Amino acid sequence: MSNNRFAPVCGVLVVFIVIFNLIAFITASDYSANFWSGYAFITLSWLCLVFVSISIVRRKDHEGYGLFVSAPIITISLVYLLFELITGVLVMVIPDFNLTASIVIQVLIFGIYLIVIFGLSFYKGMATQKLSERSGDTAFKKSLVMQIENAKNRCKNPALKQKLVEMYDLLKYSDPVSSQATTDCEARIMELFPQITADLYQKEKSTTLALCDEIAVLINQRNALCAANKKH
Repeated sequence: MSNNRFAPVCGVLVVFIVIFNLIAFITASDYSANFWSGYAFITLSWLCLVFVSISIVRRKDHEGYGLFVSAPIITISLVYLLFELITGVLVMVIPDFNLTASIVIQVLIFGIYLIVIFGLSFYKGMATQKLSERSGDTAFKKSLVMQIENAKNRCKNPALKQKLVEMYDLLKYSDPVSSQATTDCEARIMELFPQITADLYQKEKSTTLALCDEIAVLINQRNALCAANKKH
């Protein structure tokens, strides 16, 4: 974890707890059980926010869609801290506040907080996995597009160049994400295309043109498989 990512988070959290402790111990006139109960639950909520914040920064969840799926966890932790700050201060400053009732209420709130956080963490894991699957492996399309582009630029034969242009257009607007269903088609395409690049400077292009047609058929098959895979 780089210092420039951790420093702002650490700074805000440290400033909060320092100011809270200064105010709490300077203004307190009686360190009663109520005082320590309120202090303990406020500190606990702060530690929860520290744990959540550092965990997110360490996993770099602030990047890309990670921030989106992590935002509810951060928000709930902040709300929990604010709630405990209000109720904890009330318990600390009101001597007649029922200590047993305050502890029971705050334990229940802490339990609800943990349930919500674990639920959101589970959702986050599922959402991140789903988004990762959608982003998928785009290496095949990127590689083939680059190879076709290079072949077009090197090709001197008009008929073959036209075939390469058509192949490029066909692939350019196809689904970029590979899947298990497209593996065979992609493997066959990557097996055939080097034969085209090897024949770029030959005068007889009938075989090469046929290879282009075969690859075009395979690209269409891949597109159909991608579309069928999305429906499932």
